[in-house]
Amino acid sequence: MSKNKWTEKEIEKTLTRMPKVEDRQTKDELFQAVERRRAKGPGPRKKQWFFPAMASAAAVLLIVLMLPSFMNSGLFMSSDNQAPQNNFGSTALNNNEAAVEENGEPQQNESEEAAPDQPDNEGDSEADTENNGPQENNADADAEVADDNNENMNREENDEDNLNQPENNTAENSGSNSSNSENENEADVNVREAEENETDENDSQEEEPEQPDYAYEEESSVFVTAVVSEEESGQRIIVNPVETDGITNKDLIISAIKESDPTSGGYFQELEDVILNSPGEGDVTLEFSDNQQLASLSSYENMAAEEVLQEILAIYQASEVYFTENDEEIGFGQGESSFPISSLNRGYYAAGENLVSARAVEEPMTNGAGDPLSFGETLEAMAEVEEDSWYESAIPEELSITDVRYEEETAYVYYDYEEVEEAEMDQFKKAVQLTAKYFTLDTVQLVNEEQDEVTILPVRP
Repeated sequence: MSKNKWTEKEIEKTLTRMPKVEDRQTKDELFQAVERRRAKGPGPRKKQWFFPAMASAAAVLLIVLMLPSFMNSGLFMSSDNQAPQNNFGSTALNNNEAAVEENGEPQQNESEEAAPDQPDNEGDSEADTENNGPQENNADADAEVADDNNENMNREENDEDNLNQPENNTAENSGSNSSNSENENEADVNVREAEENETDENDSQEEEPEQPDYAYEEESSVFVTAVVSEEESGQRIIVNPVETDGITNKDLIISAIKESDPTSGGYFQELEDVILNSPGEGDVTLEFSDNQQLASLSSYENMAAEEVLQEILAIYQASEVYFTENDEEIGFGQGESSFPISSLNRGYYAAGENLVSARAVEEPMTNGAGDPLSFGETLEAMAEVEEDSWYESAIPEELSITDVRYEEETAYVYYDYEEVEEAEMDQFKKAVQLTAKYFTLDTVQLVNEEQDEVTILPVRP
């Protein structure tokens, strides 16, 4: 064994000539290996005492082997001089540990990075002339580096296990927490939905009170016959509502004209047929027999006949009436073979037990803008009549109309009343029913909410 003293420079050179430890795995491969370990979950806990014990035993053996050499060469120095060497080794280890903790990858120490690819020839020649002393030191240094590498690997595995365990625990905890939070959220949603449903049910119950059971009564459809009378105040034409029983419009018109015949010779009795919507839409053609004497009507009979036909045909929405015999036009009284029918009428009034139209008594039928009154406005106007009139309202004083609503072709008339005689109530219903015939309504329902009564008035036969 050489007795030459080892300087610090020679020791550093000897350490730098030690073989470089390289990990053939790339950073990506190391990252994938860590990810695979993480995906598999934490492995069995390794015995933490085994590798540290082995490292301690190797360090003791190394000291025993190196102690005689240091004593013989005089390099066994005080603790002050030895501190830099110990600090060098601890610094390298600390650097490796810090690199592992920061990047999750093993890092090479400064001595490994500083080691050149080719050994120094000068150092080799000096080491060879020192009675093989440097070779022993190289072996010892190799053993020390191997122990350091083992210790670094142990630390890396422990660090990896420690890293995996918290992550797995965190994943498990987060999974359980998320599942718990989802369950809690679902429970909260269910509670809120139940509360909202209860609130909606309560609201619906509050907003939609229980509907009463109404007593329904349906009246028959009506048509009219007309009577013209000569009074001191002038000519009056009144109508008599007549209930129908499944009779067609054509038969109703024939029956009404014959019953309302104002002629002295009974000329309307020669009426044989009624053709609706002929010769045009809304037109009515009256076909008479060969014995008709319409051309011989007096002026009074001619005027009365026109009034009767006006009252009878207007409720069927007729616009023009034509007179024919054997499909040939004939003259009517002093006029032409046809005359127009006014479909504008707004309401009926009471004339004793009969009714009189608003057109016949010249009651207002338009509003301030000149437009025809609506059905509701007409009922409102029917309730007011001048005191000195020979007719009166068909709406009893004890009865008041509170509202009029519409739904498709049905009008709902809401009313209240105290005590009304049956005859007056019957006249009120027929007046409303005939008034509705001048509008595009199919049905009128009289609704009495206090008595829970509904009366259905058919408008079209």
